[in-house]
Amino acid sequence: MLTTSDGGQTWTSPTRVNDDPIGDGKFQDLVWANYDTNGNLLITWRDCRNASGTGYQQPTDMYCSVSTDNGNTFGTNVRLSNITVPFDTILDEKGNDFMTCSFLNDTIYASWGDVRTGHLTIFFTKTSASTGLGVQTLVQSQNMPEAKIFPNPSDGKNIFLQLISAENSDADISIYDVLGKKVFEKKYSLKSSCTASFIVN
Repeated sequence: MLTTSDGGQTWTSPTRVNDDPIGDGKFQDLVWANYDTNGNLLITWRDCRNASGTGYQQPTDMYCSVSTDNGNTFGTNVRLSNITVPFDTILDEKGNDFMTCSFLNDTIYASWGDVRTGHLTIFFTKTSASTGLGVQTLVQSQNMPEAKIFPNPSDGKNIFLQLISAENSDADISIYDVLGKKVFEKKYSLKSSCTASFIVN
């Protein structure tokens, strides 16, 4: 990565964030960054370093690293996911893989999608940056009806969630902020081919 402190007029020399061997052909993507209130920088990403092969279609883990000097150096990489997940072709479809993170004091908050359950499922972890230890919690059911959230990005006040169900079903909708705090919850009964919309205020 490169950093700037003058609005992009000048940039530092590139600094390597991941600490697996250089030139090993291991794929990394879904990079996300966030500063904490103390100015420490968190970088998270998806990583194939534990796979036997090379390239994109390999088993993956989620990793992170912290810089305390604005990206000039980075600490040892910390594994956020607790299992290496085999590749699934669902990840080739648009919008089906993602990562996000937030950093508060010593605590890393990260969320990502993986297919360890046989379906694309959203996972969340709250991890100590100093010890690398944390607790992972499943925050989305694999049986959730198709959902569209807009606008994206939102102002955080007015969020429209559209649910589309192919059959009669009930849906319990919970929305969490980036720190894992539940900010909205509602139960919905969906009819076959029904579209339901509501606003989170």
